[in-house]
Amino acid sequence: MALSYIGLRSRNAKQAAELSGMAQSTGYILAAIGPLFIGYLFDKTQVWTVPLITLIIISGIVMLFG
Repeated sequence: MALSYIGLRSRNAKQAAELSGMAQSTGYILAAIGPLFIGYLFDKTQVWTVPLITLIIISGIVMLFG
């Protein structure tokens, strides 16, 4: 569904390619940082409670704001 918005927002193929590249780059960067951040939290706390609560909070924010 999110990818369809790129086509709806763009006026031509060039702009669609630019928007798609920006959205996918941002998404992949955030997806790559996520596991590193969770691992960092586990290393600092030595328990899985804090990383799991962090994931639950982030998931809740994503559900609220899309």
